[in-house]
Amino acid sequence: MREALQNQQMVQGTAKGVLANDDRLYVAHPIRRNGQLLGVLRMSVTLEQFQRQFSFLWWMVIGTLLLTMLLCAVISDRLARSFSIPIQTMRNFAIRLGSGQFGDKLSIRQSNELDELAIELNRMSERLASLDQERRTFLANVSHELRTPIKYPSDRRSPAKWSRGRTALARSLF
Repeated sequence: MREALQNQQMVQGTAKGVLANDDRLYVAHPIRRNGQLLGVLRMSVTLEQFQRQFSFLWWMVIGTLLLTMLLCAVISDRLARSFSIPIQTMRNFAIRLGSGQFGDKLSIRQSNELDELAIELNRMSERLASLDQERRTFLANVSHELRTPIKYPSDRRSPAKWSRGRTALARSLF
């Protein structure tokens, strides 16, 4: 404190306590008003108290970092699942489409590109089901026509020529 009074500057360091013989950290700062020295403010803490506070602060920072990392991992996992589960569902849907199960519907309700993709996959499934039904109808009609007795026109071609013509037509279609 004497140094702070004599030099009129802030002083810091370590010293022995007055009433107890333990080491203390201190800061002494002169107080001035209108250029006149009014006194010195001195604050001190024992090294043991300082180390205890520093240790507490250190563990608090470590704990906060660990908690933050844990929360980040949980949030990341949830976010990854929110993307991977719909993609897996769409993959299985595409596999079913590839195996000929048309007409199924995807029900993914998210307001992002995955929802738009699900809508387009549903449209594709409906269109493939429609095309498959048209193909089956066409094949049934052609098969029926090939088995139906033929009425021959009056141009006097033989039935064998008409039969060969219809068979060639059916082969060209498939």
